[in-house]
Amino acid sequence: MYRNIFNKSTILFCLLLLSDPCPANDSAVVEINTLVVAASCTSESSSKTVELPRVSSKDFHARRGTIVGLRNVVIKLTDCTPMLDKITLSVSGLADEDLPSMFKNTASSQESAIGVGLIFMDSKRKVQFNPDGSVTKTYKPDAQNNAVMDFIAGYIATRDEVIPGTFKSYVTMRYDYE
Repeated sequence: MYRNIFNKSTILFCLLLLSDPCPANDSAVVEINTLVVAASCTSESSSKTVELPRVSSKDFHARRGTIVGLRNVVIKLTDCTPMLDKITLSVSGLADEDLPSMFKNTASSQESAIGVGLIFMDSKRKVQFNPDGSVTKTYKPDAQNNAVMDFIAGYIATRDEVIPGTFKSYVTMRYDYE
């Protein structure tokens, strides 16, 4: 069994929540940084940026659990070791205090959004990753020894009232190879 880790695989989610529509020059970004510790697979790049849609605090409809601003995130691993049977992914990060199964807003400015967390799940919405790393998903490399991992990231109201502001959340991905 190979037990190798992308121990610095980090997804950085940044966005600006405003009560009014954002000006055209504002954007939301997902930055993905990876570092291969052992050569079981190769990451498509060491950094990846994904823009998240702009949202308004009104989009949450003053209801805890409301999900908005979903965006697809794709991670590609290539040149996997030919005898590699499976890749097990776990995701971790800081938990939101109000809704611990969601990722926390770690923006540190006085203008940080309140009542908003990050939801991170597989593209079929069957596996929702928790900040404690307890949820895993297994992938099998294809015949060309590549693995494509599709995810959805978005914002979730962790309180009934969402106060607009900046948002940042870190998600760390760990890959175990067998």
